[in-house]
Amino acid sequence: MTARRTPGAPWARARAALLAAVVVAALAACVAVPQTGPVGAGVEGVNEPGAVMPLGEGPVPDASPQDIVQGFLSASAAGFNRDATGVTNNFRDAREFLSGAVQSSWKPRCR
Repeated sequence: MTARRTPGAPWARARAALLAAVVVAALAACVAVPQTGPVGAGVEGVNEPGAVMPLGEGPVPDASPQDIVQGFLSASAAGFNRDATGVTNNFRDAREFLSGAVQSSWKPRCR
C-alpha cells in the first residue's frame, strides 16, 4: 500500500514556511534599538543597596560529603553577618554541621 499524496501539499508547506518567516521577521523588527526620537532623563535619586550578606542554611538530610562541606563553608561565611537587631548569629548555622563537644568549643574567629 502506498501513501496518497494530496494535490497542493507542497504549496501548503511553502505557504506555512513563508508565513513563519514573515512572523519571525516582524517580531525581530520589534526588538531593535530605536535610532531616532527624543532622549529621556533617567531615574534620579537611585538608592544604593546595602551590603550583600550571605544567608546560611543548616545541613540537609542525606547530603553527599561534598554538599556537607559546601554547606558548612557557606554557613560559615554567613556567620559573620548581623541579624536585624545588629547581633551576630555566632555561626549558628555552621555549628549545626559539627557534632558533639566541637559544636560549642569551635572558635571560628581563631586561627
